[in-house]
Formats: sequence, C-alpha cells, structure tokens
Amino acid sequence: MCSKNVEIPNELLNEGEKLLKRIGLSRDGYVAMAVHTSKYDETENDRYAFQERARETIGSELVEGVDYLRSSGVGVVLLGSADTGKSHIPRSIPRLHEFGKHGGIAEVAVVSGCKYFWTDDVGAWWLAVPFGKPILFTNFSRILIRNGIQPRGHLVVPARYESLHGKRLSFRDLLESRSPTYKAAARGKLVMIRNSSEEIVEAHREMIARVSGLWSEDDEAREQREQLERIFGDFPEWHPLSVASSFLKRYPYLLD
Repeated sequence: MCSKNVEIPNELLNEGEKLLKRIGLSRDGYVAMAVHTSKYDETENDRYAFQERARETIGSELVEGVDYLRSSGVGVVLLGSADTGKSHIPRSIPRLHEFGKHGGIAEVAVVSGCKYFWTDDVGAWWLAVPFGKPILFTNFSRILIRNGIQPRGHLVVPARYESLHGKRLSFRDLLESRSPTYKAAARGKLVMIRNSSEEIVEAHREMIARVSGLWSEDDEAREQREQLERIFGDFPEWHPLSVASSFLKRYPYLLD
C-alpha cells in the first residue's frame, strides 16, 4: 500500500481537465464509483464466478446514494466494469464506456481528481490508491482482510451475516470464524444481508463530512469506535476496519 501519493504529471492533469469538461464534471467536485457485476466474473474470472455471485451489486439499491450525491452538488461517474444485468443503476450518469476504456488513460485521469472513490464491494478501488484518494466501501462482504491491505482514509459499510437459524453474527463471531463469509453465503451456509439505501446515504453524508474536514463524533460514536478497535486488537493478523459511525449506531450488536 502506498505511503505517499503519486505525483500527477501535467499531461495527465490536462487530459483529465479536458475529459471532465466533456462529460460535465468539475475537478474535485465528483465521486468516482464502481460496481460488482457477474458478467465481469464470468468472462474474466470464471474460476471464481460462483463464489463471487453473492457479492454482485444490485443497482437499484444504489439509486438513493447517487441521488443524494447529486442533490448535494457532487457529481457521479461510473468506472470499472459496465453496470450490466442486475448491477445496472437506473440513473443517467457518465459511464466509462462512453468516454474511455477499462484500464485506459481516461479511467486513470478521472480517478486522480475525484473527491473519493465509492466501491460497491469490487476491486476497482485500487485505482484510487496511488493518488491517496479516500475510499468508501459499501456492501463490504470481507471482514477478514490481511493486515496492511486497506487504504488510508477508508470508510466501510459492511454487509451483515446471519446463520441459517437466524443468529445474528457479531464482528467477533466473524473474526473468530477464520473463513471468508461471502463464500459461505454463496454456498448457502450463511445469509448475507446487504446494505439498505438509507445506510448507504448515511455513509455518504459521513464521508463527505470527513473529506471536507467537518466530521465530528459524539460520545456514543467515540465509545463504539474504541470498542471496535479493541475487538480487532484481539485479532492482530486482520486489518482493523473503519466502520461508518451511523452503521454502528444502527447495529450495536455487531460490537458484542
């Protein structure tokens, strides 16, 4: 993981300025996002397509998040794989296939200037790492992350899990399992509960405040964050996650 930001060359800055103007966005006034689509897994990653199926984005669930950003004066642009099938977001936003190609210079130029990167549980967030951009993870299905494999300034809205008998699993339960929970969900051994539209909007509200330097936590939020740090402290092999304060307040059982 980069400890220093990559210096953006003038050529890339100029390319980015022209591109942003063409697609109707202003530098530092937009969020770049990416979705998890089964089509990509089936064509590029077919060996793991079945176990990844539980992680596929449901585009309709992201609509309120997109609408909230735009109503807040923040543009949205889709990078990475196209939002096909059920991952399609029914909103008119700039999409990579309209102005560039996957892995091309346009994608890099756009992500280098975004306020933050929004990933719906897909690996396209790595695009933002060299530029030190904050990253918001929604529907985050992996709790077991090797130490050091989380970016600076990240904020997570995790998926929740239940047993087939309805037992709600806490973070400690998931850390003790030592087994990738999304794979268990794909095999029908666990139930994965995706983020609600309200949870996603709340996370964007928090992320915008954090990026703007306006975020402050109340006593309850500080106490819960300290509880979360203590839980992860018992499992030093896994990277401690920065979970959205609003999410922890909604589901305090996660800290049991």
